[in-house]
Amino acid sequence: MTHKEFDEKSRRVRSLMEREGLGAVLFTTQAGFSWITCGGRNHVSLASTKGCTKVLMTRDKTYVLCSLIELYRMRDEEVSHLPVEFVGFDWFEPEKEDEAIKQIVGDTAVGADDAHPLAKNIAKQLSLLRYSLTEEEVERYRYLGMQAEEAIRTTALSLRQGQTENEIAGCLSREAYARHLIPTLALIAVDDRIAKYRHPIPTDRKLQKTALLVLCAKYGGLIASVSRMVSLGKIDEDLAKRHEAVTFVDSVFIHETKIGVPYSAIFEKGVEAYKAVGFPDEWKLHHQGGATGYEGRDFKGSFTSHQTVQPNQAVAWNPSITGTKSEDTFLCTESGNVLVTQAKNWPMVSVSGFEFERPGILCL
Repeated sequence: MTHKEFDEKSRRVRSLMEREGLGAVLFTTQAGFSWITCGGRNHVSLASTKGCTKVLMTRDKTYVLCSLIELYRMRDEEVSHLPVEFVGFDWFEPEKEDEAIKQIVGDTAVGADDAHPLAKNIAKQLSLLRYSLTEEEVERYRYLGMQAEEAIRTTALSLRQGQTENEIAGCLSREAYARHLIPTLALIAVDDRIAKYRHPIPTDRKLQKTALLVLCAKYGGLIASVSRMVSLGKIDEDLAKRHEAVTFVDSVFIHETKIGVPYSAIFEKGVEAYKAVGFPDEWKLHHQGGATGYEGRDFKGSFTSHQTVQPNQAVAWNPSITGTKSEDTFLCTESGNVLVTQAKNWPMVSVSGFEFERPGILCL
């Protein structure tokens, strides 16, 4: 296996070291670890942004720091393909980790991807290095998107009256894990809860007619987001109108997302689209999504988000109009936007003025 991806990321990090006057960079978070190790996992629990294993990169070497509990799995399963050196310590002597860092870096300054007593927090600078995905990351995203779409479609097709939101979330999580994905978020709303709540944590409410399924799934550290609407029986006329409107807004967001364009400008176009379809204030009721990758959202689009779209950057807009939502994850490439969660075997909506289609409401 080649180290092409790792070499490119090492080059980016060491160039940052040069600019910031640092002798080393410490990766402590789940996102940072996965990025620098080209997809490695350093979590035990998903409930924390921190990981149980750290990576310390100096000007000429890369070290993996962890307790002996984690060392062997890291060595065998997570970073076996990388040119790294291991520094292990007993779990009951955590101070040994800081001692090892001090011994390695000496008097040189250290930056980190989060707060750390031995380092300067350079999380913002490091996140910028992640935005343009490498060729290898693009391939992993394509796999992730395809599998996430399959997981949510398979779950949607299995829906039946009387299922609880918790049961549906369980099915969605099972389908994700079966495809080597980690579900980081599964939101389910049925019937009137769709209109009531923008973030519907699953409950024991039973499905009667309409369901909203939302999945965020992780693979190799990367995260894809996708939402789908389902109706058991004839689709309500007002809901159909609202969904057609939200797919237009989504299409505007996707169409306006082009390399070099400020996210603030894209956001303004999206807000204008809400007005154009007769729902001028709906954008105020929920964030509209934004850049993604190793975080659910690296940042959200807004009037003040002046970051520009980067080559091979992942984006997931998620406009909603009360009762419905439209969301897919795509990559911004030199040849155009590529939907990695592209709906398959699903009813599609042709949106006037756009060459592409958006997922409609599945009627079972």
